[in-house]
Amino acid sequence: MRKKTISQSESSDRSWRAGLQLSILMVLQTAGNWINNQPEWLQSTIKTGAGAYVAASGYSRLRQELVYRRVSQGSCGSSPSGTLKPAGRFLARHKDTESIKRIFSPSPAAVHSLFYYISGPPGGGKSCLVQQAASEVPEGVVCVAAGSKPSQFGQDLANAMGLLEALPNPLMLAFDLLTSFGLADSSREAKSQLDNTLEALTHAATRFQSKTGRPAVLVIDDASRLGPTTPSYKVYQAGRSRCCRTGSYEVLDVSNQEAAEFLQASGLKKPDAEEVVESVGGRLMSLVATCESLEQGATIPDIKAAWRADAEEQYQQAGLLDNSPQRESGLGVVKALLAAEASGKQGISNRLWNELVPEPADKVALLQANVFAKRHQDRRIVFENQAVQKYASDLNLQAAGLDIAAKGHRNKAHQDTCNPA
Repeated sequence: MRKKTISQSESSDRSWRAGLQLSILMVLQTAGNWINNQPEWLQSTIKTGAGAYVAASGYSRLRQELVYRRVSQGSCGSSPSGTLKPAGRFLARHKDTESIKRIFSPSPAAVHSLFYYISGPPGGGKSCLVQQAASEVPEGVVCVAAGSKPSQFGQDLANAMGLLEALPNPLMLAFDLLTSFGLADSSREAKSQLDNTLEALTHAATRFQSKTGRPAVLVIDDASRLGPTTPSYKVYQAGRSRCCRTGSYEVLDVSNQEAAEFLQASGLKKPDAEEVVESVGGRLMSLVATCESLEQGATIPDIKAAWRADAEEQYQQAGLLDNSPQRESGLGVVKALLAAEASGKQGISNRLWNELVPEPADKVALLQANVFAKRHQDRRIVFENQAVQKYASDLNLQAAGLDIAAKGHRNKAHQDTCNPA
């Protein structure tokens, strides 16, 4: 029954496109017959101007209709390439899913934001949650993944809207180049494609809201890839303006209990799952990688050793295990975080972070190495993941590390004494 319904829908789409294209061709043919009865000099002028106008108007309307149909039906993580990455192992997170669904489909009486940032740690499952929420609120939600080349975001967006597969490419390129006349050759096609698709999307969103009473939603995955030097940046940058009602939602790691249940569902016994979670934590990507390693024959000691080695490498990259400039301040943060954990608190305040790490360059070096992270909602500094937190606890870095730092200062003072300037 489902295959039959899909087949009828595809047949209806093809018939609709064919009918619309035929209507446009008939209009063009009628206009052409009238022009042929005019003087030759007038024919040349009219054909150039009117032909371009009719073609542009017809093509623009066709684009708008295609985008509106895509918005009305919804498209998030389905067949078109350029949409969100396909979900692999999925961990049900009902509270997060319901919260994102309320963003996608707000109450008509509620005051909602124009832009939302769904943030969280890398590998935390943001894309999977968006896909799950969109599948439960399919109409009016369209997703696009920002590719590795920000300048091609216009093509990514057009692809997500189904334009590249539905419209004849030669005609589309000709119209896009015509509307972007005067731009530099290198940016002409990219800018025109983005502008024309956004114009059609704006029209579709307005039409959708007037019909349903709720806003259409465009989800941009990996929006941080849209750099400030590219035309597509305006899509992302608009949300940073204070005049826009910008909201946010943060996807955090799952609890240790949920992580253990996820591993048990993948075949681990409860004691083994709890032992693994103690080292791995509740990061979805880490849990999936653990399951894949176990399927390939790794043992639990292998898993724990691998995560410990990864944590040690992150500390090394952060400069906490050598004589780097940020070492002393970084170990001070480790000590403060472990003390906060012992007192039942989550992380340290941004004020304390600034006191412990006053140098901006040191802040960047420490955060980039994935030992520490700044939470979006409350701006508190936390360990980036449970593996690096356990590494610090096991080695008691807050004491041992600072002792090594003190020895380093004593050695330097001794050298200065033996080698006076």
